[in-house]
Amino acid sequence: MMTSCSDTSVALSTPAVLVKSEMLCFISDRSCVLSADDLITICSDFYTEDEIMAARQELDNGGHRLPKRKGADKLKSTTEDLVKVVLNPNNQLPKFYAVDLSRLPPVSATHCDISVLLSEIQALRSEVRAVNQLKAELDNLKAEVQLLSQSRHPPMATNQVNVGSTAPVQQPVEQNVAASNVKSFAAVAHNITLDGKEFQMVQRKQPKPKPVKKVVVGASSGNKHVRSVRTVRSVDIFVSRLHPETACNELVDCVQSVKGDLTVDNIVCTQLQSKYESMYSSFHIAVYVDSAEMKRAIDLFMAPASWPNGVFVKRFFKRKDAAQQ
Repeated sequence: MMTSCSDTSVALSTPAVLVKSEMLCFISDRSCVLSADDLITICSDFYTEDEIMAARQELDNGGHRLPKRKGADKLKSTTEDLVKVVLNPNNQLPKFYAVDLSRLPPVSATHCDISVLLSEIQALRSEVRAVNQLKAELDNLKAEVQLLSQSRHPPMATNQVNVGSTAPVQQPVEQNVAASNVKSFAAVAHNITLDGKEFQMVQRKQPKPKPVKKVVVGASSGNKHVRSVRTVRSVDIFVSRLHPETACNELVDCVQSVKGDLTVDNIVCTQLQSKYESMYSSFHIAVYVDSAEMKRAIDLFMAPASWPNGVFVKRFFKRKDAAQQ
């Protein structure tokens, strides 16, 4: 059980009145070693909202009406009201005691948690051991690097006698001579940079442009001494949105009526299967013309004025697999 530090700071009632409240016990007992601001900060951070409201309820039951705080700083403002009431020497308060000592914040050496200190010391010892082990591994690594450097760059052989010494310096001359014959990559690269003949600028020869072979197609109508081979190509047309009862011969007559003076070798009309046969019909028309008249035939048969109003016309392209067959 904890009591107040002096009668001048906190005025208590008769000793017979005892009230259990860890928070109020802590405030009344530590008011002699801590300032009011420190008490407010420690209590508002350490105690939960339920504990703070329970302490406020104890003072309310004792006749000290405290205002109900709201907002984000509700707990800190309520703790400030509790500290003011407990530290007021004119207030007659009961004697507060604590049962759960873990709910008393440690603020001095007498309230230290020994288990926490032991765990911290153990953690510190493990860190020191890890640092010592790392230092030993680093020393081993340095020694290995030094040995490797000495093996790659051994000292030069000498037969001179040290000054002040009667014994000659003995070094493996044969090993040093063999090692001196092996040049490192850095030494070779350095020697190459000093010698200007090692690197030469090589200009790539630009390839000569190939002559463009122009193809000429004869177009004279007066020169009839020789004749070219006549080739025939087909203008494939897809015609749709026709009346369901439209026949192929009707489309052939339509093509004959719009060809004009264009020489047409043959007209092949094939009816296609429509998605809705009762509503419209579709056809594939292949018009075979001379290769020289191919562009003119395409322009003629793809003109909107060559077909009746509302008929859908576009170029027809066969599938590759169908063309190979």
